[in-house]
Amino acid sequence: MVIARLYDLDKDDHPKYDGNEFGTIQVFQCEACGALTNRVKIQKSRLTTYRVTICPNGHHCWHHEIENFLKRLKETHPKSYLNACKREIKALRRQHVKDIKNDLVGEPDMKCVVVRSLFETPRRCKHGLV
Repeated sequence: MVIARLYDLDKDDHPKYDGNEFGTIQVFQCEACGALTNRVKIQKSRLTTYRVTICPNGHHCWHHEIENFLKRLKETHPKSYLNACKREIKALRRQHVKDIKNDLVGEPDMKCVVVRSLFETPRRCKHGLV
């Protein structure tokens, strides 16, 4: 896909049709793996329109494992279990550091990187984790 221009999400002048994919000047960092992307896809439901930022590594099983551990950290569990989850996340990130790929197009503004959960991925894990 060739992206001719980068859009500013703050100005709301980006494409708004279902399925449109475009680059933004804003850069997003995946909470799970730390990858950077500035690609956004428009998805519509009956009632609303979503701007979905998809992690470029979101289709890997190891990424889904990290996502699942991060979701558990937000739930109520014993402290020892939460610490074990944090250790697993750290180990998985360390194990797959060479597999993490950024997906930046054009010349985005690297001064303001937004860390967000990029779990909204339409791709399914081949091992059934999501």
